[in-house]
Amino acid sequence: MSLFPTVYAQESVDQLREQSILAIRSGQIDAGFQQLESLLQQYPQNQKLLADYIVTAYSHNKIGLHQLPYLNAVQAAQFPEYGQVSAIKTLRDLKQYPAALALVQQFQQLKPAES
Repeated sequence: MSLFPTVYAQESVDQLREQSILAIRSGQIDAGFQQLESLLQQYPQNQKLLADYIVTAYSHNKIGLHQLPYLNAVQAAQFPEYGQVSAIKTLRDLKQYPAALALVQQFQQLKPAES
């Protein structure tokens, strides 16, 4: 038993997330996605995990309407920047235009105005 269970749990989520992405990149696509989806069921608010899932699923054309709960869990303030475009494109491709526009607006509010 660990003296720091929350730190250990967070490290294991990150490690498992990275292992899943590596599995997908090495051709074990179904196994990698199964592990990512399993992690998302356990940690639905983990924004890094969510971003990796959306980016990877979008790039492998594995996004459908059954992933809408994942997309609805995006929290703009904590969601990694590298996943923002994929999240918006996914909502657009699923014809969820109001949700896509709302997400664009949330992400834009977080960026400092350029002069």
